[in-house]
Amino acid sequence: MALEKELKYGLTESEYKKVLRSLRSHIASREEQDNYYIDNPRLRLRSKKIGLRVRITNKRHATVTLKQSFVPTGKTGPRALKVRKEWEYSLPLGAARAVLRDPQKVLRLNNHIPTILQQQLKKTHWEKLEVLGCLSNLRYTATPHPKFKVELDHYKLFSKNYYEIELESTRPKEADTWLRAWLHEKGIELHPRRTSKLRRFLLELKKGRAAEQKKRRRKKK
Repeated sequence: MALEKELKYGLTESEYKKVLRSLRSHIASREEQDNYYIDNPRLRLRSKKIGLRVRITNKRHATVTLKQSFVPTGKTGPRALKVRKEWEYSLPLGAARAVLRDPQKVLRLNNHIPTILQQQLKKTHWEKLEVLGCLSNLRYTATPHPKFKVELDHYKLFSKNYYEIELESTRPKEADTWLRAWLHEKGIELHPRRTSKLRRFLLELKKGRAAEQKKRRRKKK
């Protein structure tokens, strides 16, 4: 288990393009990520502040990740800071696709995730896991500073584009100060984004389902 300390900020499209141009000489990788979120129909994992994800990167590599929100006692930090317990494991691509076909197989993986799920959920809940959907993200990873790694994301949900810049660091206050100063030089003021990709995905999914139900009711009339 690792403790993830992540700073997350929203960008406009023009800010994203400006940052991407500034990072060009520092880019270490470009990844096309397909993020598949797993829960049961009543979102029991989400109700316990748990996120379960299978990620396939560049159609070649796969990981399974479980994150749980965590509030350190007596600790404060930048508004954009998110702290979570994280369990992440590599998966053979075939095993990842098998889990996506039958999410119950996540409970038979040879790592700690099945144990955590069974501790957190009643058996009647974890027996009904399903893939809620997929969020595709384009990520650039860059190192414009020797101490910090920056991740620049662009993803789309229901025809709406989102742009983010993320920074993981064990020294979030120092990282926040550096990133704000670095972007201020480029005329960009940061906006903390407290909503994770999973939460945003679920909000949009809920809106989409509500709209679909409304549409069906109209047809019945």
